[in-house]
Amino acid sequence: QSGQVVRLFPEQHYGFVEVAGSPDLYFTENAVAGGRFADLEVGSLVQITVATSEGPMGPQASSVRLLGNPKAPA
Repeated sequence: QSGQVVRLFPEQHYGFVEVAGSPDLYFTENAVAGGRFADLEVGSLVQITVATSEGPMGPQASSVRLLGNPKAPA
């Protein structure tokens, strides 16, 4: 499943990914696979795996992998 990073909180080491048809998914720095949390930007396209249980911020991604560069503004 893919989505787009919509909010990042680098100081707290977490962010949120927008996925069509579901609430934004919370993820932590530790969920970033094949890259670094610091490489993510708002607008980054990512592949996600949805966790089976909710985290402290609601639905969460158990893994987030960077797919491409941020989308250009419309």
